[in-house]
Amino acid sequence: MRVHAALRPGGAFVADLNHRDWLLSRFVSDFVVERGEDLMVDRHTFDPITGRIYNKRTVVRDGRLRRFQFFTRLLGFTELRTWLQDGLHRHPGIRQRR
Repeated sequence: MRVHAALRPGGAFVADLNHRDWLLSRFVSDFVVERGEDLMVDRHTFDPITGRIYNKRTVVRDGRLRRFQFFTRLLGFTELRTWLQDGLHRHPGIRQRR
């Protein structure tokens, strides 16, 4: 409902999402980027139960070392479709564009 309430009358909701199946078909566990003396190393793991890619990132920039972790949630088509359909049923004032 929050998205619907935020839209102007006649407005559209558009979502830019990672394509889970495409990403997983090209999945790499380690990824390194070097730019001059700077460096970024990503170590990825995928958890199929939660649909998350966990990332441990190491960055060296201007001689400073930083490490941090984060995750990205990947939605499959059927899960996203179910979420959207549930939202349409709970809020009958929302209409689909075809």
